[in-house]
Amino acid sequence: MLVLIAFVVAQMTAAGRTESRIAGNLAANSRSQAAADGAIYEAIFHVSDARPEQHWQVDGSEHAVQIGQSRITLRLEDEAGRINPNLASGSLLEGLLRAVG
Repeated sequence: MLVLIAFVVAQMTAAGRTESRIAGNLAANSRSQAAADGAIYEAIFHVSDARPEQHWQVDGSEHAVQIGQSRITLRLEDEAGRINPNLASGSLLEGLLRAVG
């Protein structure tokens, strides 16, 4: 009987540790998601800023920002030159495939 009680206590302790880890992971995920959202808003703010000393260029250079406890490095790139295969014409795709081999 004592072995059964010890087994139940061990299982409950293990389940409690697992639940604690899951809760910690959920909190860390929420913090990371909020930091990523904050970094995106920071980038939009700086790209839209008319002051030259505050304006970020969309040239691939890195920008480090601190969002809460998270330090995030952003790199802004212009995607206008990329080809969307879902919207591109057949001749454009054919030319692309010929160019890359």
